[in-house]
Amino acid sequence: MAKNTFMKVILGLGIVVVIGLFAGFGGDYIGNYFQDKCNEESNTQGSCQGIQGLGCETFTTRDTCPSAEGGCYWQEPYNQQCFDNKQMYFSIFAAIVGIITLGIGLVIKENNSVGGGLIGGGIVSLITSLFVYWSNINGLLRVVLMGVLVIVLIIIGFKKFSD
Repeated sequence: MAKNTFMKVILGLGIVVVIGLFAGFGGDYIGNYFQDKCNEESNTQGSCQGIQGLGCETFTTRDTCPSAEGGCYWQEPYNQQCFDNKQMYFSIFAAIVGIITLGIGLVIKENNSVGGGLIGGGIVSLITSLFVYWSNINGLLRVVLMGVLVIVLIIIGFKKFSD
């Protein structure tokens, strides 16, 4: 009996971890896509950098920029608005994953390890969503969002796990 319980706990924890990784990698992929698209639309270009006097700045593409052995390196383009867009899209993806998995976990009645794992994965995804975009959220809104999250978790606890 104890072995069976242990395996159910491990299954639930595995689901939490995999959902968290899915939200993270998926959000990063989508965020990078929109950041690259933004950089292209804003004509933000990279540059060949290196020690002054080597002439690295004369190379205008990644392919022509000499390697590190030549004292030069390619500096990827940076645009703050594009980076903020990346964080926003990452956050949106992670929040959607969190809400969907949390909802599915709440309606599963037959299997507590799967339902609990989905709920845990949803919570991890929602927290990830908040913290990725945290620096762009107003101070008061941070407090409100964290308060709402606490209230939702308490409600879930009473609804899902009350005897």
